[in-house]
Amino acid sequence: MIACPTEDTEDTENIIVERHWDEQLQYLISISGRSFYIGGIVPVTFTLMPLAKVKIHRISVSIEGVRLFIGGFTIHLYNCFVFSERVDYYTNMRRIARSDPVTRVELLSIKGEGKGSDPILPLESDEVEAFRKSPLFSVLDPQADISEVASSLMGPGPWTFHQDLKLPNSCDAMRFTNRNRRSNIVITHLLKCVLRVEPGNDVDMDGKTGKKKLFDIVVQTPVQILSVRFVHFFF
Repeated sequence: MIACPTEDTEDTENIIVERHWDEQLQYLISISGRSFYIGGIVPVTFTLMPLAKVKIHRISVSIEGVRLFIGGFTIHLYNCFVFSERVDYYTNMRRIARSDPVTRVELLSIKGEGKGSDPILPLESDEVEAFRKSPLFSVLDPQADISEVASSLMGPGPWTFHQDLKLPNSCDAMRFTNRNRRSNIVITHLLKCVLRVEPGNDVDMDGKTGKKKLFDIVVQTPVQILSVRFVHFFF
C-alpha cells in the first residue's frame, strides 16, 4: 500500500492557528497543506504580535508519530523503530500489553546556546553583526535585506518569518500515515509547534532563582505523511 493524496479538500487546505496567550501575546501559525510526502518540505509561517513586553526564548517544530500494533501476534518490520514513534502493543482483547517510549523528529529548533541564555526575540540591537550572532540568522531568507530584518525583529512587532522544513528522505527513517482501521498497524502523525515565552509582567517569578518563569505554548495538529514512492510514480 502506498499513501497518496486524495481529492478531499480537508487534506489539501491550509492549517491556520490564531490565538492569544494570557493577553500578552497574539500568535498566528500557518502551515501550507495537511499532507506531506517523505523527503518533501513542510512550509510553516510564524507571526508573533506582542501585546506586552514578552520575550521569546525558543521556537521549535517537530513531528510525532503514533503507531498502534493491534492483534495477539507479533509483526516484524525492518528498521521499524528508526522513526520517532510511540508504539503500543495490543492483545486480542484490545488492551495495551506494552508501550515503547515516545520519541520525535525535530524539524526546527531556534534557541540560544547554553542554559540561561538570552531570549531570541526581541533583538537587543539592530546592528547587523548582532543579528549575525543571533540564532534567528540561520532562518533568514537569503534574498532578504539583513538590516531591514534586524530592525523589524528588534522592534515591538509583529515578528514574522517563514521556513520550509525538510522531512527525512527515506521510508526507513520515517513511516507514512496509515489510517486503515482494519490494518494490524495504524500510524498517525502530529505536527507540534512549541513557543517558549517569558511573560512581560513581574507576577510570574521563580522564588528560587528570582527570575521570571518561562511558559511553553504548544500547538499541535494532525497531518498526513505520504510515501516517498508517490513522487517516483507521478513525477
